Amino acid sequence: METNFTKGPWELDERINYTVIHSNEYSFAEVYYNSGAENEEGDYEKEYYANCKLIASAPDLLEALKPFTWFPDEDFIEEESELSYTLTVRVKDIIAAKKAIKKATE
Repeated sequence: METNFTKGPWELDERINYTVIHSNEYSFAEVYYNSGAENEEGDYEKEYYANCKLIASAPDLLEALKPFTWFPDEDFIEEESELSYTLTVRVKDIIAAKKAIKKATE
């Protein structure tokens, strides 16, 4: 699978009022914190940092999903149908998926 986005891993660099998202090569995104914003829970800052972590974990999440995409496309013509496969998953793939989810959510 060829992609055009910046290769991961992506990291966060917190600054005053904004966060820089960067790879090992260069910075490519800045997410600004709006101190006057509110959300339903009243904790916009917590939501802001959670969004930054989710963005930075995108390459890891994509890589973690790749081992599960080997199913033939013709098996998915009808969304409501059910399939039965014996699925062998490598432990390292499960660990990678759990690690990517943890990076995105903790």
